[in-house]
Amino acid sequence: MDEALREGRRLTRAGQHAEALARFEAALAIDATSWRVQCEAAFVAWRAEDDEAADAHLERAMNGMPPGFVAEEQRAPKAMCLFNAGLVYEAHGQTDDARAAWQESVRL
Repeated sequence: MDEALREGRRLTRAGQHAEALARFEAALAIDATSWRVQCEAAFVAWRAEDDEAADAHLERAMNGMPPGFVAEEQRAPKAMCLFNAGLVYEAHGQTDDARAAWQESVRL
């Protein structure tokens, strides 16, 4: 799983989003329970303009994310995920959801 994540992140930085998404999905095939990886996959799918994958990964990320208060080490990843969720929501015209996600991201 770690190798697929490293490669997915490298490809994301290189702007190769479709290829990066395939690597994130390979990592998730090993362990689909990570809300953080689901969130990264949602962002990469959004960048790859794969709305169906972005929505599916985002839903799993948001459902798996710890609710309410989170430990200090999870604050930044949760804030990042909420920011990315706002991007996906905005792209779908869901401005109220986008605003709420961004506000929670800033609060964290």
